[in-house]
Amino acid sequence: MRRLTQLWRRFLELEGFRRFARNEAHRMPLAELVERIALPAENAPPAAVFAYQRPREILELLIDLEAARPRVIVEIGTAAGGTLLLLARVAAPEALLVSIDLRGGGYGGGYSPWRRRIYRAFARDRQRIVLIDGDSHAPATRERLLRHLAGRPIDFLFIDGDHSYAGVRRDFEDYSPLVAPGGQVCLHDIRQHPLGYSGEVWRFWQELETDFAGTRAILEPGVAGYGLGLIGLPEGLPEEPSAAAPRA
Repeated sequence: MRRLTQLWRRFLELEGFRRFARNEAHRMPLAELVERIALPAENAPPAAVFAYQRPREILELLIDLEAARPRVIVEIGTAAGGTLLLLARVAAPEALLVSIDLRGGGYGGGYSPWRRRIYRAFARDRQRIVLIDGDSHAPATRERLLRHLAGRPIDFLFIDGDHSYAGVRRDFEDYSPLVAPGGQVCLHDIRQHPLGYSGEVWRFWQELETDFAGTRAILEPGVAGYGLGLIGLPEGLPEEPSAAAPRA
């Protein structure tokens, strides 16, 4: 009986959040929504919907995105879903948002039925949210993304999945060619953490700062780890590989 009571309370809590996401989140001032959703990992409640983000860092990014109103957003690494909600808040009213997460992964772990129900409630106006349950490094996952894109290039790519050096590099190499000229790629956890919590993203970010002229780091002062790294892709890049058709 106690177990049933706990499950019922959990259901009511999650349904309450779904209603909040559907009816209130898009009306809240952006800074207020970030304050509610963005929680550093050490302060995050278990099994809830939140963003593993420093509030000041993600707010600066979101303000820029709100002005740009991207129409196609792809997120690698859904985690607890909060960043997806924030991205939907600033995307264009007709935007396509695709999030990819690995079943059994250490953070999001894929999409349980109740998470799917909540995450799809993040869509507002004519937005469409697609959840791809799979390994971002698997060719089949990329093919599924291409089918949903249906020839549309990505305006904003958010990479926050595998934090190993090889993993983040693979995500960048596989998915950044699908970003439109003039679009942006963003990496999370670009600042090294003394205890290794940020993985090796910082190593790859150092290489990108050397290889690309238009990089920008969003870093909250006095904080270990975290950090957002932005790469603005120049206009006039060749479209290779094409997002119009899956690669062989």
